[in-house]
Amino acid sequence: MTPLHKNRGIMLMELLATLVLLAVLAVLVGQIFITSVNTMQNATKRENLLLRTDAAISLLRRDTWSAEKITIAESNHVNLNMPSGELISWQTAGATLSRTANAQTQSWSDLPEIHFSSDGPTLTLRIQNDSLTLISQTMLQRRSP
Repeated sequence: MTPLHKNRGIMLMELLATLVLLAVLAVLVGQIFITSVNTMQNATKRENLLLRTDAAISLLRRDTWSAEKITIAESNHVNLNMPSGELISWQTAGATLSRTANAQTQSWSDLPEIHFSSDGPTLTLRIQNDSLTLISQTMLQRRSP
C-alpha cells in the first residue's frame, strides 16, 4: 500500500515557533534602537552643557583675572571691580548663571548650581562636589613687593 499523499506542507507548530522567534527578535532590535537613540540624545545634551559651562566660566575667568577687587555679596553673587571703574556682577539663580556689565545682562541656563567664595585675590567656584579657583592677576601684582 502506498500513502495517498505525502506530508509536503509546514506544520502549524513550526509556523508558530518561527513567528515567536521573529517577534522576540523584533522586540530586541527595537529595544537596541531605542537605547541607541537615547544614548545619542544624552550625549548631545551633555556636550551642550559642557560648551555652555565652558563659555560662562571662560568669561568669568577673564573677568576675575583683571579684577581689582572681588566682593562676595552672597554665596550666589559676586561683584568684580575692574581697573576701568566698571562693576561686573555675576549671580546664580538655580540653574541660571548671569553676568551683568554696563547694564547688559548675559545668561547661561540649565547649568549646575554654582556657589562663590573668595579669599583675597582668589575666587573659588563650588560646582556640585568640585571646586575651581580663579585668580586675579591685578590683585596679586598689588600684593607683591
